[in-house]
Amino acid sequence: MKYFLFKVHFFILVFLITYEYGMYRDRLFSEFAYIYLVISVVLFFFIAKVNKTISIQLDKKGLVLSIIFLSFGLFSSILNKTLLSGFILTVGQSLLFFAFYFTYKLVNRYKQEYIMLLSDSLISLGLISFIVAIILIIYGSISFGSIEIVSTNSYRIVGWYGSSNRMGAVFGAAIIALIYKRNTLEFKTLSKKKRIFNLIYILITFLGLLLTGSRGSWLSTIFGILIFYSLNISFKKMRYRKLLSIVIGFFFILIATFFFAREMGYSFDIIIDEFVREEHFQTQLSTDAEGGRAYIINESFKFLRASDFNNILWGHGNSAIINKFGFSTHNGFLSLFIDYGIVCFVVFAYFIYYIIKLARRRKQYTDCFSLSMLGMILVKNLTNADWPGYTFTGILFINIVLLIIVRKSYS
Repeated sequence: MKYFLFKVHFFILVFLITYEYGMYRDRLFSEFAYIYLVISVVLFFFIAKVNKTISIQLDKKGLVLSIIFLSFGLFSSILNKTLLSGFILTVGQSLLFFAFYFTYKLVNRYKQEYIMLLSDSLISLGLISFIVAIILIIYGSISFGSIEIVSTNSYRIVGWYGSSNRMGAVFGAAIIALIYKRNTLEFKTLSKKKRIFNLIYILITFLGLLLTGSRGSWLSTIFGILIFYSLNISFKKMRYRKLLSIVIGFFFILIATFFFAREMGYSFDIIIDEFVREEHFQTQLSTDAEGGRAYIINESFKFLRASDFNNILWGHGNSAIINKFGFSTHNGFLSLFIDYGIVCFVVFAYFIYYIIKLARRRKQYTDCFSLSMLGMILVKNLTNADWPGYTFTGILFINIVLLIIVRKSYS
């Protein structure tokens, strides 16, 4: 029952934050998301106090760097006299961190068990997201009172996330979670039926990832998977022969997905026009095409070059490019530099270096999960400015940081 409640809690939290008119765009569900977060943290805190839970020892340096990272928004906003936006960002991210910290304690299990529970939650989220997307393809919209999810005219699935790029990250995380579960000792004890279901889930989430048409999500997911298997080999958990069989299996999944998509009405021309998008790709690379990625990045660098020394050092404040031009940089690292300055950017770079080093040094199988998810998030951040912020990757990033800085948990 406890694990089921965690999955429900995780879904509600993700839905409230990622719903297209939710916290990301500061509409409709923003207040509900904050209220739910505050109630969750307070409730979990008191339940953890009353009940006997495990003790968690955090890496002190990792915790300090995490606090600094969570405070970027507030620190920059104070310097740029935009206190409210920074306060909201910092409080929201801090609440997320403490919500998952107390959840870890309440689950009352060690890291491996918590990761398995988080994996199940990510898989469930991916399957629900896929089902919603298919319903939208068939019926065009879903309504539950004030909640309305409407399908776009594009063949690329969006779900309730408002963007196929943000939805792609959900499927990517679910795929890595499924692969992680397939390589655990527990998986070997499962019945043949459950193993087949695991493979079906991989097919479904892989199809969902392809149907988003998000090339950034494709690239980041592949990168995360490669990290997972390379770490398995370096940690002597896997042989090259098994990796070869996985690569062959991947191509079979790709072929099966193509035929399934064709049965759903996706012709070869549609696949080329809507998903490969060669002409769109050429536009994105042109600095003259207004709205293209290269144009946006070029304008962002112009804005950066025109900044004074103080802004270069401490940043322009939260969402500076969006407030100035009305569009995102589509690169989280560039946004981080512009919003928070070179000082915060260097601290962040060291923070990432430190948690990767911390996880690599332990050489535990649980860190294969954390580092592959982190790798996926970092690559995804090259094509989307998803964090620091209230998106799915932002939620996942805080979870992964917590998992890495947990040194040990004991009764």
